[in-house]
Amino acid sequence: MPKIKNNQGRVIGSHKNGKGYFKRSEGSHTLNITDAWCLDISALTQLINNKVHTIEIEATDTGVFFSIDISTFQAEGTQYSFGYGDQICLPKKYWRKRHIGAKSPLSTATQLEMQLRN
Repeated sequence: MPKIKNNQGRVIGSHKNGKGYFKRSEGSHTLNITDAWCLDISALTQLINNKVHTIEIEATDTGVFFSIDISTFQAEGTQYSFGYGDQICLPKKYWRKRHIGAKSPLSTATQLEMQLRN
């Protein structure tokens, strides 16, 4: 799966099957002001250029899988700047949610990837 990087060059997710963007994150990484998932504008641009149709996020701490069409994310999202690159944020109420069970342990490969990033 090709990697998607933020504006600082850090891998933040992957482009899968030519149609979707996927990342794993703890739910605590949402924007608390609006209870939203956010994405770097530079990463969003990469996804659009690669003709990605869907954004998927697995909240590893809650076992909830979030997905949304990229067109809805673009149309309904709000731009914020937190001092480390502009982001588009979209409240969770817009996302499709699916419970995938209890807290999902990260795969060994994902744990290794996270260690290599740090």
